[in-house]
Order: sequence, then structure tokens, then C-alpha cells
Amino acid sequence: MITAVYFMISFLLAVLLTAAVIPCLNRLGIVDIPNKRSSHQIPRPRGGGAAILATILVVVFVASRRGESLPGAGFGAGAFIVAVLGFWDDLRGGLSVKIRLAVQAAAAGLIIFFYGPILDFSMPEPFQFLPGMIGTLLAFLWIMGVTNIYNFLDGIDGYAGTQAVIAGVGLTLYCGAAGAGILGAAIAGAAAGFLIFNWHPARIFMGDVGAYGIGFLFACVPFEYMGSKRVEMVMVVALLLWFFLADGALTIFRRGLRRQNMMQAHRSHIYQRLVKAGLRHDRVVMLGAAGMILVASAAVWGGKAYGIKGLCAAGGLAGVVFIAYYGSSLFAEHRWLASHEREVTG
Repeated sequence: MITAVYFMISFLLAVLLTAAVIPCLNRLGIVDIPNKRSSHQIPRPRGGGAAILATILVVVFVASRRGESLPGAGFGAGAFIVAVLGFWDDLRGGLSVKIRLAVQAAAAGLIIFFYGPILDFSMPEPFQFLPGMIGTLLAFLWIMGVTNIYNFLDGIDGYAGTQAVIAGVGLTLYCGAAGAGILGAAIAGAAAGFLIFNWHPARIFMGDVGAYGIGFLFACVPFEYMGSKRVEMVMVVALLLWFFLADGALTIFRRGLRRQNMMQAHRSHIYQRLVKAGLRHDRVVMLGAAGMILVASAAVWGGKAYGIKGLCAAGGLAGVVFIAYYGSSLFAEHRWLASHEREVTG
């Protein structure tokens, strides 16, 4: 199967590029220094996601030379914009929220300009303008939301890379050798190669360049399709990224109720709470991966067998699995607090 070949090429190339980029980042001083909100204690180079994106670019170029059907140039242009933004933030740090959102909005606008909104349906006079406005707004919120949430959830060793592997493989299984399927294989292979160096204890971090870039690419996948198929692919991608999107949305909702700054760094995501409760990074990732694989499998099988109805059923399963995941964090925190109290009183 051709997608398996692209996966292996992507994997091997990512291993080589990541190994090469580690000393380069150290020499440039692009290093993540731990602070009170960090989940690591030892400084590590960040920006390793550049190796992932470079690998994806090479594999997509090779596939295009072989005449494969691939996403349009707008995908590459938008991904390049957010990747440069992420790398600049990794290099310099301290970019304001306004600048980050403005650049991301420009990239999202580029995709919408070339590929159109998510929804496209007609309405009677005098409301014909509404479908375009609603669809454009939904498309904008979708791209911005997925891109930023993916970056928010890149906080412990191996987590974002594992999500990329599972979502990429799921996308390939769902789309086959079509453009999105080849892109999924390239993302999965590159993330798997990177994980060799990013698994706990990590030797390198993905950084904003990788998290922004990967999140943006996944967000753009549905725009490769038209009409009802585009809506279907939004559901597929949402389920493949379910644990990231649900954790991010829940945390944003809770912080909003408390009137906290949405873009300020914090440690209130579920995976962070599990780490604070004493679980090692790799165990948290494996716990999340089990849920990711279950939901992704249901989405691929349900969607291919029953279409939208199957995806809706997979969505119901995803809700149940996420509740169990959230419950595990509450249980882990309760055990940690009880143990801490015994140590203090004993």
C-alpha cells in the first residue's frame, strides 16, 4: 500500500532530521528553561517540530512528483505562515497574544479564501447572505480553535506526538490513498520518528513551530472536500483529535467561568492534573492514547460503514470515554491529596 511506503519514508527521514536538529537548537540557544508552570525540570531544546514539518514537506513533494492527488498549495502557504510564527516564538519568545492571533487569522483567512466556508447551503430572500457568513465564521473558528488547542495540549513528553501519530493513521485509514490520506501518513510517520527523541524523558520538545503547524494541517484537512463531505470530514478530524479538543474546550470553558486569561499559560488541563497527581509523563500519554485509539477506531469504522450516522455514534462513544478520562484525573488527584495529607499529619 502506497500510504505505508510514505509513512516509512516519513518516519526514517524524521529520525535523521530530529537527530541533526538537536545540536543545532542547542547551539542557537533555543532551549526551554523550566518555570513554575513547566512539567519538566531539565532544560531541553525546543523547536524540534521544524524537523517534523520539513519531513512532511519533503514527503508531500515526493508524492506530488509521482502524480499523487494532494491538498492544494493553500495548505502549504497557510502552514508555512503559522510555522514561521511558531518558530519565531520558539526562537525569541514573548510574542504578544495579539500578534499570534493576527498571524493565525491571516493564515485561516487564506484557507477560507481559496477553499470556501465549511457550510454551503441556500436560503430564501432576504437571507441569502447568511449561509456564507455563518459558514465563514464556523470555518474561521474551527481553524483557529484546532490550531491553538493543539498547541495548548503540547505540554508533556510525547503527548502531542502520540496524538499526531494516531490521528494521522486514522486519517489515512479513512481516506485511503487520496490527498488527505497521504498527508495523514506523512504526519504520522514524521511524528513517530520524532517520538523516538521526544518520549519521556524527552531529549527535545516539539515547540510552537510543530504544534501550530500540525494543528493547522489537521484543521485544514476538511477543506480538501466539498459540500456535505466537508462537514463529514470536520466530524472525522474532530473525533481523531477528540482528546485534545475536548480537554481544550473543557479547560477554556472552566477558565472562562472563572474569568481567567484564556491565552495565559497554566496547568489545569486534564493531562497536567494527572502529572501533578504523581503520574509519569509516559503513563499519562499511554492512558490518553488508549482512549484516542478507541475513539479513532470507532470514527474510522463507523464513518466508513454508516457515514454521518456512524460518526454520530462514534461521537457518543467519545463522550463516554472522555468522561471516564476526566474521572480518572479526579480519582488520581483525590489519591494524591489523601496521600499528601497522611504524610503531613503522620
